[in-house]
Amino acid sequence: MRKLEEWEKMLAEAIEQLRVASKKLEEPTYPQTPRVRPRVFRLVGEYTWSAADFDIIQRGERWQWLGPQAAGKLLEVCGYQPRKVLRLLRRIQAATAWCKARRKGRERMAQEILRQQQKALEALEAEHAMRQLAQ
Repeated sequence: MRKLEEWEKMLAEAIEQLRVASKKLEEPTYPQTPRVRPRVFRLVGEYTWSAADFDIIQRGERWQWLGPQAAGKLLEVCGYQPRKVLRLLRRIQAATAWCKARRKGRERMAQEILRQQQKALEALEAEHAMRQLAQ
């Protein structure tokens, strides 16, 4: 029984890390960059995590919000089999890594946009300075 509680705790922590990573992925960047292309991760059985609807697990037509109770339900779907629980944990971790990588990509894109706009910014500042001198 103790092992099941430990597994449930591990899964709950992994789900929480996925929730946090997906929320960061949604945060806007400056300058604005496009949202990532949605991706669906198959977790276990009919349960999936969709990057289009960040906070939910879909089972057929029914939606469940990710939360502490999700870990217990997913553990139950795994049939409490160690191999399936480990595979589920790895898939949740893969989805979390995907979110983090996409967020870093959006940040790099924003930095590149700023770098490319630097020449235009310098030209505008020089134009402003020339106008100030002319007055």
